[in-house]
Amino acid sequence: MKRLMAGILVMSLMFMHITLEASAVVPTGSITDIGGHWAQADIEKACTQGLMGGVSEDAQGAGIFRPDKDLSRAELALIMVRIFALDIDKTKYVRHPTASDYYLDVNESDWYARAVILCAVNEVFPFEQQFRPGESASRLEVAQAIYKCCVLRKVPLPAVTNSASFEDAGVLSPDQIQALEFLSVKGIMNGYENHFRPQDSLSRAEMAVIINRSVSVLEEDGKIWLSGILMSMGA
Repeated sequence: MKRLMAGILVMSLMFMHITLEASAVVPTGSITDIGGHWAQADIEKACTQGLMGGVSEDAQGAGIFRPDKDLSRAELALIMVRIFALDIDKTKYVRHPTASDYYLDVNESDWYARAVILCAVNEVFPFEQQFRPGESASRLEVAQAIYKCCVLRKVPLPAVTNSASFEDAGVLSPDQIQALEFLSVKGIMNGYENHFRPQDSLSRAEMAVIINRSVSVLEEDGKIWLSGILMSMGA
């Protein structure tokens, strides 16, 4: 059943009607810089599913993934759109939203503009006038984005408290703590020696692991999630 759901997931992502102009998804066989990396299997799986890809090519045309490079906020937005099939409810808008409707530092021609718009209309990120697409995404930002998308996709939420189980979460808001606790309970993101390190960045390799864990959680609630994808495809 899980293999069937995973297959439907890949097909759904391939045929989504939204168009995202990002760096091409490079076939895993041609990526040259992940051999022997601790996250190689997770990177290959995330790329095979079309949820991540190479960031550039070498002189021979082989893909470069840069697994230890910090994940950017632009990349995070694109990944959220791909995993959760974010779309726009056109009935709510007189005209199609543009990047400038939400952020001062995102242009329509930017490769990540479409993903940022989709995240904005779905309120995935806290509203700010600057999106800061080139900045590294923090662990807290990743946790909040995934939590928000799980709520949007009606993933059943386990009973969690707003009291921090991580020693370094005391300065966070109740909503932020809830996001951390949710991802921890679901096994998507974990702390280090009882510390979550919310303001730390994370690498593209670490994000590949988080992607696969997120997909596993969605597969467990496949009927709800697949229904959400089909709805976004107009079915």
